[in-house]
This record gives sequence, structure tokens and C-alpha cells, in this order.
Amino acid sequence: MRSDVCRNCFADLAPGAACRHCGEAGPVSDDAGDVLAPGTVIGGKFEVGRLLGRGGFGATYLAWDVNLQVRIAIKEFLPRQLAARGATGTQVVPYTSSRDAFDAGLQQFLGEARNLAQFRDHSNIIKVLDFFPENGTGYMVMEYLDGQTLDQYMAAAGRIAPGLALRLLVPVADALRACHAAGLIHRDISPDNIFLTGDGRIKVLDFGAARFAVGSQSTNLSVVLKEGFAPFEQYQRNGRQGPWTDIYALTATLYRLLTGALPVTAPDRVGGAPLPPLAAKGVAVSPGLQALVEKGMAIKAQQRYQTIESFLADLEKLPEFKEGVADPPRPKPGWRVAVAVATTLVLLGCGAFVWSLRDHPVNGPLPDSSVNAEPPKPEPATTALLTARPPVNDAHPKLLPVPDLHFNAPAQGPSIESMREYVKAAAQSLILISYQIARSAGAAKSLNRLQRLGHSETIDQTILTQQSILAQAAKDQDSYYNKYIAQVEWLGGHDAAGVDAAVELEAGNAAAFTIDRNDAAVNAQFAGAIPLMAKHVRLSRQGGLTRDVVMEDAGRLKAGGAK
Repeated sequence: MRSDVCRNCFADLAPGAACRHCGEAGPVSDDAGDVLAPGTVIGGKFEVGRLLGRGGFGATYLAWDVNLQVRIAIKEFLPRQLAARGATGTQVVPYTSSRDAFDAGLQQFLGEARNLAQFRDHSNIIKVLDFFPENGTGYMVMEYLDGQTLDQYMAAAGRIAPGLALRLLVPVADALRACHAAGLIHRDISPDNIFLTGDGRIKVLDFGAARFAVGSQSTNLSVVLKEGFAPFEQYQRNGRQGPWTDIYALTATLYRLLTGALPVTAPDRVGGAPLPPLAAKGVAVSPGLQALVEKGMAIKAQQRYQTIESFLADLEKLPEFKEGVADPPRPKPGWRVAVAVATTLVLLGCGAFVWSLRDHPVNGPLPDSSVNAEPPKPEPATTALLTARPPVNDAHPKLLPVPDLHFNAPAQGPSIESMREYVKAAAQSLILISYQIARSAGAAKSLNRLQRLGHSETIDQTILTQQSILAQAAKDQDSYYNKYIAQVEWLGGHDAAGVDAAVELEAGNAAAFTIDRNDAAVNAQFAGAIPLMAKHVRLSRQGGLTRDVVMEDAGRLKAGGAK
């Protein structure tokens, strides 16, 4: 491993000197955890540098192409709930019970990289340069860019004028048009997935389909939805999705740019909460622009624009567009952003997957729910800010293995439908806690057996792997517990009659008969979790809920419901 290079940006570095490009004083000493150590070579020619982000489904690294002598970003498929790093420090070992889900996710990960390679000449899509299987998992190699996300730009500049906002979205729409023409949809358009390069170009970011393949195999991983940007069909297990799904999110992004506020969430809108018109947010626009927002964000999918072409046709007629600024904003000097794309980067964000022209429904686990009063921060799996001077910690916003939930009720009070979403999310969190308890017990039992067998190289390596699983399970258990308590306290702090009604409705859904074996298994889990969660809500209201109670009840859950 070379010692004369900055692991932060791979610039030449004199021994003991600070990097003149990014300010790092010597090679980065990452806390390796379950990620690859700096200096590891993969693919025979890619030297891994610093960790840019570690999400629930993978790790992203800054890296160096030894042959081409250029910086790149590499994404490693590493779903935390399905696999662990082996004793060698490079091999990824799926858990025995999760092998099918891991294999499905890995195949989808590599398949999406292959699909995205066709867009390498599109000016609004970051190039996927290579992909390959290795170390029992898969890797995706992408170009490295300078700039910042649109979310970061908004944080500094505030609201964006209508003309400029419309001009900013045209390249995004063009990227989506190419995506849809290839039979793919994005499913996660939002300001933190739109990237402004230092030379004024616009790219669409974030990761893709592997999580949905995993979700079809396992109910212990959540689909990540951004509240305010996701349409209602994404909250439904069998929701019909297509280009209109992206159009809702694109229009919601426009609403965010114009008003500086998050749109009302889709479940709350279904429950009767109105989406305030632009004028009510202090934004003066033409009737045509207001009509475009209303149609693009229609609750019913069939009432929205059905194609990007029809959306753009109306957008380009608007007086604001004709008067708009031609050039997009550029990042402020002094900021450099390493673009690291979490599963398929570029165009196909947190949900890129093959969209069937026969409208196959998308199945998967329930989304986490949140109503965030503050703008969402860019995920480190998407971008890592490399500032020219400290503080370095600001460069890496926190990303939990599952979405962090912040339950701030809408101003008008949460609807029953909104409460139902929170009930489902809380029940799922309790199920996830139960998985970690079972995972810990299994690893402890394996360790006990292995330690009685004596010593050999194979046994010792297996022991180290099981110890890693045990430690990670304990960490994940704490993470899910903290999230679950936040969910339960939110429910306990709202109208008891409304929450109880939401619990009853979801309990009824879980008890509903289905001939689909996968749906029946999911329903059985929720049927066991919902009554326990309701008990915890009651205890929370009375101030009597403890960790021991939660863990004991979670331990009672099993694949078929409560014991």
C-alpha cells in the first residue's frame, strides 16, 4: 500500500505533510468495522481509499484506478442484515438463513449496473465504468465528480426563483425520459438526489434495485421512502408504479424548490390534509404553473401526467420557463464533493428497477414513515463533502442502516391514514428487533459449539465470523430499539382514540385471508407484532414502558407471529 498518497483525495503527499488539496494530514485511518481497509486492491486494478458512506445495503469508497491513474467511486454490495465481513477482511459471508435474499439482491445489483452502462453517454447521467463480482459479493465502479447536491445548494441559497427552478428540472426530466424509454423508473427523485457539478452540469443520483430484490425475499429490510416526495402507490404493497411515480416526485421536488417547504405526505393527503397552493406559501406564480403542480402531484396516479413528454410540454409553455435563467447555479468555490453512488448511482435512485410494461405490481416490505420538518440531509452513500479545511465531521452526515424516523405531526394533526402508516412502521420495527434477538441467539449457540471443537485455522476463522455477527446483531438491535421507542412515543403522544382505531384497522388487515404464501407469512408476523406494539403504546402513555419489556415481547415473536 502506498504511503505517499492522500487517502482522502488520492493526491500526491509528502511524508508527514498535509494534503494541499483537501487539508488531510496524511493517510486516513478509517475505523474499518465491516468495510474494506484503505489500500485493499479489488478487480486487480482498483485501490480502495477512504470510506465515503456505509448504508444498510452497501459501502461506498473513494478509489484509484491504478491503470488509468484517475479517481473513481466504488460501491460494494454489503447488506448489513444479510451478510457480514469474513475473517479475511475482504470476503463477504451471507448468513445461512439469508442466502436466498442475498443472492437475489446481488444479482439485481450486478444487473442494474449492466443496465445503467447503456446511459454512459447521457449528459445527465453519471457514468458506470465497470462492475464485477469478487469476494463473494459485487462491485460497481463509477466516475468521480466535483460539485454539490441541489439540497445543499438550497440550504445556502434558500428558495429558488420559479424560472430557475423550472430550468433546473429540465435536465432531470430528460434523464428520466431516457430511463423510462429503457423500461426503468427511478423511485427516489428529490433535491438530495440531484447533483450540480462544478462546471454547471446536472446529474441525477442515488442507488437502485438491489434492495427491492432483497425485499421480495425477506421482510427484515425496509424500503426507503422520502416523505413528501413519494406518491401513495409507493406506500402500497401492490401499488401500480410507472413513469407517473417519478413525475409525482419530480413535481414534489419543484414544490420544494419554490416554497422551501416539504410537501404534505401522500398518506396525509389521502387522509384529507390539503396540499397548500404555492400562493399560500408566499410564491407568486402563473395559473399554469399552479395547474402543473396540481396535476403532477395528483393523489390518483391516473390523474397525473403519464409521460415525461407531456409534463415537459406543459412546463415549456409556462411564462416562468420562458423568462427563466438559462444557466444552472454552480457550487461555491472551496467545496468539493466526491460522488459515490450507493447501488446503481446515477440516474436510478433509491429504487431503480426494471419497470414492466405489463404493469406488474411491486411487492416488498413496508416503508418507514417520517414527517420531517427540516430539509433532508444528503446521504453519505450518495455524497461525501470534502472541504478544503476542517471541520471534517461535517463531511459525513449520519446514515443509519435503516431510515431514521422523526415523528413531527402535521400542523392540522395526523389523519387516521397517517397513523396507520406509523402503526405499520412501528410493528415492523418490533419484528426487526425480534430478528436481531434470534440472530444473536443463533450466533451465540454457534460460538458455543465451535469453541468446544478445539482449534484449527478453519474453526478459528469461523469463530471470528460468528463473533462479528454477534457484535453487529447487538449494534443493530440497539438501533432498531431506539427507532421503535421513537415510534411508540409518537403514537402514545397523539389522540388515543385515533391511534386505537388505526391499530384495529391494521390488525384487521393483518388477519385478512390471502392465498399468496409470502403475503400470508408477512401478515402472520404483523398479526403477532401489532398487539404487542399496542401494549407498548399503552405502557408509554402510563410511563411504564421499559427496554426489558420490549425485548421480552420481541423475543416472543417468530416467523408465524407471537409465540
